[in-house]
Amino acid sequence: MLELVRQTSVSNLEAQKFNDKTDFDIQANPSIIWEELNNFNANYFESKMTLECNLEKQYIKATMPGEAGKDSNDDLVLKIKFFDL
Repeated sequence: MLELVRQTSVSNLEAQKFNDKTDFDIQANPSIIWEELNNFNANYFESKMTLECNLEKQYIKATMPGEAGKDSNDDLVLKIKFFDL
């Protein structure tokens, strides 16, 4: 799953940074994150979370459905991107 890692420079990463409260600096292989998300989904969410690995656009997408009876605007959507400096 190293295909998910984007090559970039520190200056380019600073330009792409959206919010310092949602950006995290970790050192992990994307396959470990993928595996742990699947374990977390199975153990704590009864596999209700949808996990998608998009190799073409280089991200992992996790979608947690909103409360029952609500429309899809209530879903929690998380995109995980990996950068190598």
